[in-house]
Amino acid sequence: MAAKFNVEYIAGGATQNSIRVAQWMLQVPGATSYIGCIGKDKFGQEMTKNSK
Repeated sequence: MAAKFNVEYIAGGATQNSIRVAQWMLQVPGATSYIGCIGKDKFGQEMTKNSK
């Protein structure tokens, strides 16, 4: 599907979205963190890049 369409990857999900809002509200770089796991492939690299 990604090969046929212009896909934009955005890190998210309920918990990660809440963390992103908390980080925005605090306005202190690195005040929040999130733990999860991803694969060692191009999709994992893309999610790592987009979650920082």
